[in-house]
Order: sequence, then structure tokens, then C-alpha cells
Amino acid sequence: MLAVVLVVHVAGRLATVGAGDKVDSLTYSLAAHRFWQPDATIDDLVPDKPPGQALLTGWCFRVMPGPASRLTVVPIESTFLLAAYAVFYLLGRRLFGPRQAGMLTVLFALMQNTYAAIDYTTDGFNLNENYLALPMLLAVLAHTSDVEPLRRGILRGLGLGVALSIKQTAVGLLAVLIAHDVYRWWTGCERRLPQVWAATAVGLIGGLAPVLIVLAWRGWLAAHAADVVHLSAPRIGGRGMGLPELAKIWPLVPAAWWIAVALLLRSDGSRRAPGPRESHSSATGDATSVGMLAGMWLVAETVIVWSMKIPAAHYYQQLAAPACLLAGVGVGATIEAIRGLGPKARWAAWRWVAATAAVLTFAAALPLASLASVRGRRIEPALEVRLFEEALRTNLLGEVCQQIRGGGNAAGR
Repeated sequence: MLAVVLVVHVAGRLATVGAGDKVDSLTYSLAAHRFWQPDATIDDLVPDKPPGQALLTGWCFRVMPGPASRLTVVPIESTFLLAAYAVFYLLGRRLFGPRQAGMLTVLFALMQNTYAAIDYTTDGFNLNENYLALPMLLAVLAHTSDVEPLRRGILRGLGLGVALSIKQTAVGLLAVLIAHDVYRWWTGCERRLPQVWAATAVGLIGGLAPVLIVLAWRGWLAAHAADVVHLSAPRIGGRGMGLPELAKIWPLVPAAWWIAVALLLRSDGSRRAPGPRESHSSATGDATSVGMLAGMWLVAETVIVWSMKIPAAHYYQQLAAPACLLAGVGVGATIEAIRGLGPKARWAAWRWVAATAAVLTFAAALPLASLASVRGRRIEPALEVRLFEEALRTNLLGEVCQQIRGGGNAAGR
């Protein structure tokens, strides 16, 4: 499973770095480069996004050898993504056991990289979503952990704070975790809700503190906060109720398959699916609690994606984690349902379910494999250096930021 995840990751980086349109990746690379320069101004900030990504990645341009280019941030982006896969595996292992966790991690990595690669509104390299997955998953891991409530709340808040410093849409997960807290309190699983929320608030402030301190120190805090608030609203609404294209639904099919099979086999709903392993933790609870958490998270991310004006495929990356967690609940329910069959029927059912899942996963991987094989040959380090130098010389970042303030969609998506 580890080897497959690494292959998927490399294919995803080749497909995104080698994309023909170098739009968002160049914009965020320029913003990160300028953020760490002593002569930087507020005009060097991407106006409709928090500057957390620039703070987390811009130091690479100061320490990496060789001339600056978009490729300078390849190691830090890969570090964030690989760490996100690892945290997702730990989360899956805690909830479903190691075998299911490995399979779900493959699906998660495949969905993350495919949605970045198939985006036709921009290139999928160095995007907010590539850095956002790690802190959001750390927050969910803390939320479902066995540690005492105060420590759990602080760790959860830190993850959410870092996520919000990268992109404001992380507020969706914050709302979901609060709602799940209320559900667990209502069912008697969580008895120290005020302490958990207070600790989460402390952690949230701690996660946002580095960005807030830097902005305040440079005198940019109030002005940039006003920019983010003012420019976020125009990004929402206006696309109507139409369904997304098949290309955007297709990466979700392998996860949806396990959910559909579980619903089909357990349509009577008479017994509780044992998806996650039993735990005495008030945070993890049973499959109902985990399924509710994953379902609410998936609904929240779907609403956010649906509400965006720009039909960008990379927005769908945030659906990957909750969809795969919900698929894990489906796998657990499928296992229990098939166990109740006779020997012949059990073997036939597993052969049919597993073979179909393998075929759908392979088919879902084909777009990524195709794009990686074509775009990987286009990566030219010397050309990347010239492109970056020209962008700095002509102040391309300033022009793009002015377009964003003026309502243009050249970048900042």
C-alpha cells in the first residue's frame, strides 16, 4: 500500500507541475517568495486568501540552493502531502484497523492527486488544498483521539487554526466538529463540552498566532483582513443547481462503491454496522458516530464546492478525506453483512465486491496516469527559472492581485 501511495503521489506531482497553464502555482510561489523578503509590501499578499501558505513555504526560497522558481517549493509541498497521507492512515487505523486503513489511504491519495491534475481552470500544483489537508486531518485525528478532553481540544484547535491561516473554507470543518461535539454531548458520550470548546479556542488562537503576529508586526493585519472578508463573498454563488461534469464525479466512484454495497447488503438497517473498532473513547464512539462525522463533513465540503462560482476541480480535493472515511464505514458494514452468509455465498460475494472495487479503482486512476505520462516530459527546470525571473521583473504578482481586487479570475482561486 505504501508503494502504491508513493507511485500515486509521484504521478500527481508530475501531472500538476507539468500542466500547461502555470497560473495559481506561479501566483502562490511569487507570493511566498515576496512574503519573506525585507522589502515586501501588503501588495505582495494574495488579497483574497490568508497568508499562511506563504508563511509556511516562503522560507524555502531563502535556504534552497540554486535560482528560485516554482520548483523550489516541490519538496515542501510533497512533505505536506506525504504527511497528510500518513495522518489519514493513522486516523483510518484507529477507526477501522490497519488493513482497511491502507486501502482507504490509497483511495485518499488517488482522489487528492486526481482532482489536482484534472483541473482545467488552473494548474493543480502548489494549491491551498495541497497544504490544507494535513492540518485539517490533524484536527480530525485529535477530535477522535483517546486523550483527555482539554488536550484533545487544544490539538484540534491548533490544526484548525493552521488550516484557517491557509484558506478560510476550513471554517466548514470547524462547524462540523462543533456539531459533532453537540451530538456526542446529547448522546452522553461527551460530558465536558465547555472545557473542550475552551481548549479548542485556545488552540485555534495558537494556530493562527504566527500569521497574525507577522501581519501585525508589518502593519498589514487590518487591511488584509478587510481584503479577505471583502473579496471572499464575490467567490460564492451564481452557478445554479447544475450537476458537475462526469470527470469531477469519477474519482469519487471507488469510495461511493463501498458505501453503496453496504447500503445494499444492509438495507434492512436492523443491526449496527461495526465499521470502526470498538473503543471506550468518548471521542471515537461507534460506527454511527463516525459515520455521522464523516457524513456531516462530506455534506459541508460539498456545499462549499457547490457554492463556488468558479467550477474548479481542485476544490473537490476537500471531499476526499470525508468520502474515504465514509467508505471505511461502508467497508465495515459490508464485512459484517457478508460474514452472515454461507461459505459458498460468502466467497462469491467477496469475489464480486472486491473485483468490482479493484476495477473501479483502476479505472479512476487512468486519468492521473495518462496526464502524468504526458505532462512529466514537459517539466524544464531552466525554463522554470526564466519564467520566475521574468515574473519578478515585470511584477506579475502585483498585476494578478489587482485583477483579483477588480473581480478578475486570473488567480487566487
